[in-house]
Amino acid sequence: MKKQQAALYAFAVALPFILFYGVALVLPPKFENHSEGDVQAPADLVFDLLTTTDGLGEWTLWAADTVGGLTGAAAEGPTSGIGTTYAWSIDGMPWGTITVREAERPTRVLFMVDYGGRTIEREILLEAAGTTTTLDWSERHYVPKPLDRWLGLFMDEAIEDDINQSIAAIGDAAAVRWQTRSKVTP
Repeated sequence: MKKQQAALYAFAVALPFILFYGVALVLPPKFENHSEGDVQAPADLVFDLLTTTDGLGEWTLWAADTVGGLTGAAAEGPTSGIGTTYAWSIDGMPWGTITVREAERPTRVLFMVDYGGRTIEREILLEAAGTTTTLDWSERHYVPKPLDRWLGLFMDEAIEDDINQSIAAIGDAAAVRWQTRSKVTP
């Protein structure tokens, strides 16, 4: 009788975990996010922020002043264009990279972001209207680990906030560059 009670108790304790993992197996291994915003700078200047190692360091959320525990962020590969990579470590452990995969000046940039076993395909379309550039930002998150798939259900708002913070950081960096360029150009 006690063995049956112990087995029943063990099953009752294990059942929520089995269900949690079982549902995770049927959740889709990808999810998408989208946002857009305006940057007060010409598209060519914004494009340079998106596709150069200096530019990536100015706006990516993985810059040293935005992530706790970040111990190193460094540029890799070419300094601009396809293959430009910005890598970071957290608490001394290599953690991720953002790499320019495709670039069509000044209208489109496609990035691959790899971090913590997850991959994001990030596409930013730039639409110029004088000295204002609209960024149309789309992300496709690939999460191969079943338990990480729960992120797709609960992270939409947080990821959209991250995207909007990135767009604002691009706007801030572009404003500084635009102001500097405007002072130099007669």
